[in-house]
Amino acid sequence: MEGMKKKAELVEKLKSLEGEKSSLQAEVEALKMIPQLQTRVASLKDEVAKLREERKRLKGYVKFTTE
Repeated sequence: MEGMKKKAELVEKLKSLEGEKSSLQAEVEALKMIPQLQTRVASLKDEVAKLREERKRLKGYVKFTTE
């Protein structure tokens, strides 16, 4: 009887640890991606700013040539 109880406790502990391991692995992978995503966001901000400036310049040029 005591052996069955001990086995059940160990199986439950094993399931708990496997679940925690899986959760931690997913979190670690997500954290590893943050620097890459931050770099991409900064790059896109620069590209968008340049495109906005170009749009502004072109709108001014189009307005100037149509007058």
